[in-house]
Amino acid sequence: MGGCESCASSRRKEVETLIDDATAKGDSRGLREAIQRAEDIGMDVLAARQTYAQLAKSERQSPDRAQEMLRWALSTQDGVVLLQVIQEVQQLCPQSTGLRPARRRLYEFQAEVKVRLQKHVRFKDAQKLAATLDRARQMGIPPEEMSFAEIALKHLEELPSGASLLRSSMAAEASAASAPSDAPTGPTRELG
Repeated sequence: MGGCESCASSRRKEVETLIDDATAKGDSRGLREAIQRAEDIGMDVLAARQTYAQLAKSERQSPDRAQEMLRWALSTQDGVVLLQVIQEVQQLCPQSTGLRPARRRLYEFQAEVKVRLQKHVRFKDAQKLAATLDRARQMGIPPEEMSFAEIALKHLEELPSGASLLRSSMAAEASAASAPSDAPTGPTRELG
């Protein structure tokens, strides 16, 4: 890019002013833009980055932001994300009015996962059962509500695999077909 030393000095001064102004106003977006400009011209911005991190954290933890976080978590349609956001908002703003509907929706997600657990147990699908159990744990479902699935998974894992069951079934059919039978195989009539 080049340029004279005087121009570089004035760009540095301008960026320093932007950083100072954004810091004084508590404007994280403006500070982030100023940091980007400072990095583009090769300035050291460690102190500004630390300030930005503190500003961003305080903005995330504000009551207004808590409502926004809950709305976003509800829109993801993901029970694991929703649980994590509920826990964070509960710590930051326990009186948030958005917590009750979020908890209600989390309960619905948990109920859906419990139904899926029952389905996987019924169909003896160990792979899907294991994955759904992991998801249920991450979603905060109490262990006692998943114990039936844990027991079923343990039993399914103890069974021979589906492929070996199929092979043994096919072998049994093949040996039955090749074995001589004492019973007549077609219509018979008595000779008299």
